[in-house]
Amino acid sequence: MHRSLDMAGYATERMKELASDRTGIQVLLSNIYASAGKWTDVAKVRLQLKEKGARKVPGSSSIEVNGQIHEFTSGDESHPEMMHIAAMLDEMHCRVEAAGHAPDLSNVLLNVDEEEKEYVLSRHSEKLAIAFGLISTDQGAHRSGLLRIFESVLTAIHLPNGVKNV
Repeated sequence: MHRSLDMAGYATERMKELASDRTGIQVLLSNIYASAGKWTDVAKVRLQLKEKGARKVPGSSSIEVNGQIHEFTSGDESHPEMMHIAAMLDEMHCRVEAAGHAPDLSNVLLNVDEEEKEYVLSRHSEKLAIAFGLISTDQGAHRSGLLRIFESVLTAIHLPNGVKNV
């Protein structure tokens, strides 16, 4: 990505002319503005999306444990095992931090402080699924790498590097 806001704005306007019913173009523009810290522009684009009736479907990650599928969305704390999942997330965070990994907060496209960005990353759907898998399987299974996480969207860029340190 060139990270040229002028080019992104021009390209978005041209694409909207060609496919005005497609909201993905505006979502992309919103993300470009957010990555540049242009929160007023982000708000304008999101308002336009809201006026069109567009809704963001949250991404999710699923894991099968003992023949049952468990689905997680980022920040969801409704799972019955959430207390144990949260404890495992804390342990995962400590291990990853001890291995020298620091999260890439530039991928959190929210207008919040650094601490809140770290919290958002710590509750990513993939991390929730991994933590649940770790507390739900016997020691031999997760140590040999048999957890299979299925995602409905692309994984945030920082996850693969941190996950291999868990």
